Amino acid sequence: MTNWDISYEDSRRLENTIYIDLRSPIEYESEHIPGSVNLYLLNDEERSVVGETYVKHSKELAKSKAVSYVSKRLPFLVEEILKYEHEYNNLVLYCQRGGYRSKSFASLLNAMDIKVHRLESGYKGYRKYVRENLNKICEACSLIVLTGNTGCGKTKILHSLRDKGYPVVDLEGLARHRGSNLGHVGLMPQPSQKMFESLLLEEFLKYDGKKIFIEGESSKIGDVYLPKQLIQNMKKSYCIGVDSPLDHRVSNLVEEYGKLDYKKELLDSLRLLQGYISKENIEEFQRHIIDGNLKIVATKLCENYYDKKYKKRDVDINILNIDEEESVKKLIAIYEAKN
Repeated sequence: MTNWDISYEDSRRLENTIYIDLRSPIEYESEHIPGSVNLYLLNDEERSVVGETYVKHSKELAKSKAVSYVSKRLPFLVEEILKYEHEYNNLVLYCQRGGYRSKSFASLLNAMDIKVHRLESGYKGYRKYVRENLNKICEACSLIVLTGNTGCGKTKILHSLRDKGYPVVDLEGLARHRGSNLGHVGLMPQPSQKMFESLLLEEFLKYDGKKIFIEGESSKIGDVYLPKQLIQNMKKSYCIGVDSPLDHRVSNLVEEYGKLDYKKELLDSLRLLQGYISKENIEEFQRHIIDGNLKIVATKLCENYYDKKYKKRDVDINILNIDEEESVKKLIAIYEAKN
């Protein structure tokens, strides 16, 4: 351990900090510390060659190959570090386990009088922090849960509350999925489970000690799972049911899914409903989408699919949503009364 080594928990106390991920692009893309930047020492192909050399030949030869790759990139790497040094008070470097990559580069930079920290145990140490803290905060946080049928406007309401400065954790936004079989349409691929957990922890830490608005969800959003402690907390939390007339729900769904860019993806995704809806109905829906009759599709999906799947839970209070901004005012009044 060197005097510039730091734990992730201690690094959070530093002011104006940036985390610099030295791992390969594919490692970073899969999962990383939220807000970090990727300044890789080895690209994906080089990392593969070094790893294969380590396994088939020797540790020394693998290190030699790594040094030869990095040395060609060194002027660029140092130039980028100097840019970050100019913008941030604290630079925290990390690799996968706090090993050779980060140690060597941090040593070089500090020898050049470019002061950096190195994350103890690297990304692996960060993941330990997530595992130790996510369940605790999911269990202890104070929630106000919004629940209601598909299209009732919960997401719009949550986004408006967040824009007005109220604590909101947007689970579907973090998961990049709306929660239904068609919930991926028009969105980027979902984060990995570990990345989702990291994003979720960061959101909760922002609102530590405050009541948080959140949407009621099942245990799974698309392909990512919610922590069991969060599910249990939502079940016992203050719950507001959002009711909305069918025409308003249909309007929200058409607005959400009706973009031209989504048409092909929406047509293909309707096949995911086989087993719930007959093949004939799916083909009918596809014809309506091609003809631009999304309102008919949204209405029939609500009546014959979404509403039948939706499991109502006991709520503490209901609000009727026919105008999201008016509903936001009602929720703010409830929030202020509970604080």
